[in-house]
Amino acid sequence: MRPRESDGRIRRSDPTEPREEDASAMASVEYLERRKALFVARLSDALTMYEVKLSVDEFKTLLVDRLHALYPSFSVDELLVRPREAVEFCRSIRRTLGNFDVPDDMILRPLLNSRKSP
Repeated sequence: MRPRESDGRIRRSDPTEPREEDASAMASVEYLERRKALFVARLSDALTMYEVKLSVDEFKTLLVDRLHALYPSFSVDELLVRPREAVEFCRSIRRTLGNFDVPDDMILRPLLNSRKSP
C-alpha cells in the first residue's frame, strides 16, 4: 500500500529512489549476464572435453558461417525444424572439426543461443 499524506492524498515517492520495477529489471539483467557467463564457461569446458581446439567465439563463428554456406536461405529456426538438414549440418561440423564425438546439442544449442543474443 502506498503511503498517504495526512489529508488522504497518496504521497508520491522520491524520484531519485529506485523503484521496485527497476530493481527487478536490474536483477533480471544481472541474472541473464550470470547465465550467459555460465553458458560460455560450460561450452568452453565442453569444447575442452571433446578436444576441440577452438575458442568459444571461433566455434560459434564456424557454426554461423557453415549454416550460411550450406543453407543460405535458412534461418536458425528453419534449420531446427528440418531434422534431416540439422543432422547433415551437425555431420558437416564434425567433419570440419575432425571430431565425430561432438554431440548434436553441443553444435545446435550455441547456434540457437547466438540467434538470441548479439
